[in-house]
Amino acid sequence: MASFSSFHCLCRSSLHHGRPNPISCYNDQQRATFMEGAKMKWVRERGLDHAVGKQKHLRPLLSLKNLIVSEPFNSLPLSTISDMKSRLFLPFRAMKFIRNYPSVFLESPSSSSYHRPRIGLTPDVLCLHDDEQSLLPLLRGRRR
Repeated sequence: MASFSSFHCLCRSSLHHGRPNPISCYNDQQRATFMEGAKMKWVRERGLDHAVGKQKHLRPLLSLKNLIVSEPFNSLPLSTISDMKSRLFLPFRAMKFIRNYPSVFLESPSSSSYHRPRIGLTPDVLCLHDDEQSLLPLLRGRRR
C-alpha cells in the first residue's frame, strides 16, 4: 500500500493536459502533510460509480429546476435559459437538454407573437420540489 503523499501528484485531479498541475499538486501536498502517517487503500465501489455515471446531467438539471421554481409563474422563456447556458452548466443546447427530460420539463407555446416557447416543470416535479422544501427544515434541525 502506498501512502497518500507518494502519489499525490499522480491523482486524476492533478493532471492537466497529461502533465501534473502545480496548483493542484500544491493543494494535494498540503492535504498530504496533514495526513502524513495515514495509509489509504483505494476501494472502488461499482454501484456508486455506476449511479454517478448515469446521473452525469444531474447538476444542470437541478440548476435549471431551481431557476424555474424561483420564477413567479414557475416558467421561463427558452431564450432566457439559452442565455444562461454556462451558468446552468448545460452540456449542450438548452432545447436539446430540455427535450431529453420530458418527465421533468414542459414546453408550452408562448402567448406572444414572437413564438418563444416557455419552459416549465411537470406537476410531478413541482410536487416533489414542495416535498423537498417541507423536509429541509426538519433535516436542518436534526443536525444541531
